[in-house]
Amino acid sequence: MPEAELRSLHMWLMADPIARRHAKPALGASRPLPSGAQGGTIDLVSLVVSSGFNAASLAMSLVAWRATRPQRPTVTVDRADGLTITISDSSAEEARRLIELLVDDSSGTSEPDGADGPGGLDDLST
Repeated sequence: MPEAELRSLHMWLMADPIARRHAKPALGASRPLPSGAQGGTIDLVSLVVSSGFNAASLAMSLVAWRATRPQRPTVTVDRADGLTITISDSSAEEARRLIELLVDDSSGTSEPDGADGPGGLDDLST
């Protein structure tokens, strides 16, 4: 997803009272800068979350943000333990269900210690 969309998502999360209270959104790059480089391409939004910000909160924020976009961008959520889920041309309900799978222990993976608590990290890229 273009950098402008990531900046839009970042601003959306910063304006969301629940996200702002329980998550620390930050723009970043998935690859380190080459030595001597002055700046890199922004290609993800990272979230350090507290226990008050869960998958349902994240799902609602993402679904609401995607609904404001003329073409709903593809969003990929990477959990700190390596679990990844992508939301593309799906309904709002499907997007909520898919994100909730990120914390569903019955999906065959267990939630990592602290993933939904202080220091947990989710990367959102588009």
